[in-house]
Amino acid sequence: MNPILSRFTNVTEQSVNGQYRANCPECINRVGKEDTKQKLYINVDKVNYTLKAKGCWFCFRCGYAGWGLSASSAPPVVESYADKLSELFRMNNRPDMELTLPEFFTTNFNATRLGLEVKKYLYLREVPQPLIVERGIGYCYDGPLHGMVIIPFYDSGGKLTYYQGRSIRGKRFYNSFKGTKRQIYNLKEQDSVVICEGVFDALKLGEYGVATLGKTPSQDQIFKLIAAPFKNCLIAYDADATAVESAALAEKLMGIKEVSVLKLPPRYKDVGEIPNTLIPEVISRGAIKVNNLADLIMVRGLHGV
Repeated sequence: MNPILSRFTNVTEQSVNGQYRANCPECINRVGKEDTKQKLYINVDKVNYTLKAKGCWFCFRCGYAGWGLSASSAPPVVESYADKLSELFRMNNRPDMELTLPEFFTTNFNATRLGLEVKKYLYLREVPQPLIVERGIGYCYDGPLHGMVIIPFYDSGGKLTYYQGRSIRGKRFYNSFKGTKRQIYNLKEQDSVVICEGVFDALKLGEYGVATLGKTPSQDQIFKLIAAPFKNCLIAYDADATAVESAALAEKLMGIKEVSVLKLPPRYKDVGEIPNTLIPEVISRGAIKVNNLADLIMVRGLHGV
């Protein structure tokens, strides 16, 4: 038996090679509750070349963690949260991997106390309830993405192509695999779109909102925007996006699409902060139409550049 696995009880192998779960021996000491639900995750293949160690474990209840060190006298090394996510990231990037939603994902917000917290979080962010159901938005009630809202990306055929996680506490994010700069959220067959940075900004805008997952779209994303059937677009990047960035995208789309750039009021840092009832007014007052070079220069001037 692997020496790491021999440390623990009730060990079961998972579907991914080298992955196991077991009862955590430290939960009773750390949180005062015995682990009977295999909260401890084990990866016997993960290597730390600096420590010359192979195999690691982490408990998602009490935080007990360590490496299978080559020197038995060396103390265990606690993995960081980043290490946990990097392992999930590595698993998602296997070339033979067909993407699925993460383990412990659910859309039943009433099933757990955490689910009710997530439901309240989405309510406070004014994400419309019908949109939550339509887009298949849910959350993870356990595992590496515990406490994260999960937003799936689907192609026109309904195939899951990507998902993004956002913690309801703080600003932790998780992207399901490499290729963020190839993704555009909710780009379908709309006649008009509002191009935002983040997914939550796009959700505020319903069927019109799309997100480039950042303020500097890649060439691949730009090609997708150009090829998409929409005729009119409003670029509504965050307030901290420079005019150069907004104008650069406008310049690439200008002449192919009808383009406008949104000047946000100073009190809002992004579209997501605008109350739903005020979004039409903010757009009607702040949209600057971009038809030519002179308009681009005006956009940069109005943004303080």
